[in-house]
Amino acid sequence: MGLPKARNPGRYVIVFVEEMEAWGFVSVVLARHRIEGAAQVPPGG
Repeated sequence: MGLPKARNPGRYVIVFVEEMEAWGFVSVVLARHRIEGAAQVPPGG
């Protein structure tokens, strides 16, 4: 999920992204769409 750096994402967006990372959603989607060269940021990163 991309947001402008100057904009505060709010707690909802932060929690949503953390949950998707913890579930492994990002890795699953990257593999499903055969996206190479992209990596998931470690939790809390």
